Amino acid sequence: MVVLREKEETIRLNGENIEAVKVKVTLNNWMSKFWSVNYWLRKSDGTFLRYEGVSGPPGTPVTIMELKCEI
Repeated sequence: MVVLREKEETIRLNGENIEAVKVKVTLNNWMSKFWSVNYWLRKSDGTFLRYEGVSGPPGTPVTIMELKCEI
């Protein structure tokens, strides 16, 4: 697997603007053209904020998971 730091951006989550780092995870072979997912991590401490990716065969809807609250 390959993890690439894509860019820094501000995302809106739970009504708040948060400075985040977008990270792309893909495979390290020819299959990378067909599969990748994105994570957003809080810039200040690396906490998971958001995930977007397909979790199935082609045509499967994009799965989105977001941090809802912190304890």
